[in-house]
Amino acid sequence: MKKTPPNSDKLIENLRKVALSCPNTEETLSCKGTAIESATFKIKSKSFIFVRPGNVMVKLDTSLEEAGKLAKENPKSLKVGKGGWTTITAPGSKEVPLSLLKKWTKESYELFCAPKNKKK
Repeated sequence: MKKTPPNSDKLIENLRKVALSCPNTEETLSCKGTAIESATFKIKSKSFIFVRPGNVMVKLDTSLEEAGKLAKENPKSLKVGKGGWTTITAPGSKEVPLSLLKKWTKESYELFCAPKNKKK
């Protein structure tokens, strides 16, 4: 059985406040009843952050290079995946502090609330 990381509830509550401070955000629950059940925050029906004890996932663009560098330095704490989705497995640690998670949460939100450029 996986242990819940210390201060996990406090971290989740901090990220919940940041996510819900973004206009028109709604909170839902993804994968209910499974090992990957997550609080999910959405804008325009698009999820921009998934949060569960010991794990946060956001989509990055402008911070992708920074996240990639951190992932190389801390492969057990951070993974940059396909399409900019970044998984933080040690959220709130010295490698990935809360201040950085807040910044990335807002960036992820902005990616999904910005209007798409339409091709002509």
